[in-house]
Amino acid sequence: MTDTTAASPRESPIGSLLRHSRHVLAENPVTGFAFALFLLIVLAAVFGPEIAPYDPLASNTVQALKPPSAQHWFGTDQLGRDVFSRVIVATRLDFFIAVASVALVFVMGGLAGVAAGFFAGWTDRIVGRIADTIMAFPLFVLAMGIVAALGNNVQNIVLATAIVNFPLYVRIARAEANVRREAGFVESTVDAQRRLYRLNPEPLQELDAWLAQFRRFWSTHLDALERHLDRIDSNPSTPKKGRMRKRRGPNREPNKGEGK
Repeated sequence: MTDTTAASPRESPIGSLLRHSRHVLAENPVTGFAFALFLLIVLAAVFGPEIAPYDPLASNTVQALKPPSAQHWFGTDQLGRDVFSRVIVATRLDFFIAVASVALVFVMGGLAGVAAGFFAGWTDRIVGRIADTIMAFPLFVLAMGIVAALGNNVQNIVLATAIVNFPLYVRIARAEANVRREAGFVESTVDAQRRLYRLNPEPLQELDAWLAQFRRFWSTHLDALERHLDRIDSNPSTPKKGRMRKRRGPNREPNKGEGK
């Protein structure tokens, strides 16, 4: 007796994702609203300067401190600049800071937490004390102190945001690593690697030699790149390591235009 039931076509991953998204949005409209708001923020970050109705830097003191109106949806500031345009254009920088800080703390906290949970011992104690030290300070005060000490720029803001969120990611990663460390497949993999290394340690030795060559290669090229950037630097008085190495001779006279 033959089976006459026709095999249903296999659903593509994109179709499955769209079907699941429709199910989630139908069950929870708040999720749909949050996702729409997120898409709006992404569009403002990507196309902000093109869709802003006014120049965010153009000032007009006659229009200073105007209330919201049809011409200026969010009103104007003390210099007459359109606040709505400034909010749209500023979304790109804020979005970059948010994504960069989350990515940085994800790598830092994830690696530190996994190392603390897997190796335990002194590694766990050191990572734990670092996280406890960060949590001992109020987060906003610590972030403002880091930015004030290192300088008010985007890189330091990203770094400060990542540091204040470091304990949260460390604790989550450490808890997951503690659970997985005792799993059977992890213990069997570690034992297999140890037996393999005892039988044939040459591959790891070759890897160490390759990493040493890789470090020498990149250190040479990065040093050459730094010297090249020093040549094209428009401000010769800017302190840089490459410039200091070039004039570290005790009797060398500074070039014309260089700071003494």
